[in-house]
Amino acid sequence: MGAASVIKYLLFFFNLLICTGGLILLGCGVLLHIELAKQDGAQWKYIAIGFITLGAIIFAIAFLGCCGALRESTCMLNTFGTLLLFIFLIQVICAVLLVVYENQFIDGVGKALKISLGQYKEKPDAKEFWDNIQPSLGCCGSAKPSDWQESGLQIPSSCECKESDGNKKCGNVGNQKIYTEGCYNKLLHAVKSSIIIVAAVAFAVALVELIGAIFSFRLASTIRKREHGFY
Repeated sequence: MGAASVIKYLLFFFNLLICTGGLILLGCGVLLHIELAKQDGAQWKYIAIGFITLGAIIFAIAFLGCCGALRESTCMLNTFGTLLLFIFLIQVICAVLLVVYENQFIDGVGKALKISLGQYKEKPDAKEFWDNIQPSLGCCGSAKPSDWQESGLQIPSSCECKESDGNKKCGNVGNQKIYTEGCYNKLLHAVKSSIIIVAAVAFAVALVELIGAIFSFRLASTIRKREHGFY
């Protein structure tokens, strides 16, 4: 078995695994969308749509790579390699933009929290967001608990400390025992604490994409040379 055959079957099985992953992601997105469709105003339904879209794109690109490798089609292989390089470049650009506009992103998160807090009574999505994030992170308000009173609202029950909260900071406001830390810093800390894992996964995915593109172009070049009788 020559080098071209090894690359061919490696590329095929590599893309077969990615196809499977894409289908699993697509299936999870569909199930999630069906479940969330039962809940009026559930903002998380967009995550389900994102899963469905991403799964479909991953499946389509990987299927193209499988067919290209199996049929030894230079057109399919070059298209597949180009798409992988395109996705790779988009990831690099997004990473650079995230670094360059980090401060603007952080400011945007703070402004979005304040706007969402003010819409707590009017919008079910905003109410659901705050009633989920406050007990899960052990926080209250955007920057501080008094943000609720400053917005003309009562402190919601989701701010109240639970007996099982352990070392989460709590204090008394009137008859309520509530979390004393704001959600803005808690949310940023949660994001920054996972940034290393996200970066490592993104780097691994980008590396796989780059290797896949190189293999694809290499196989296409070998097939083209063989067709023209170079060897």
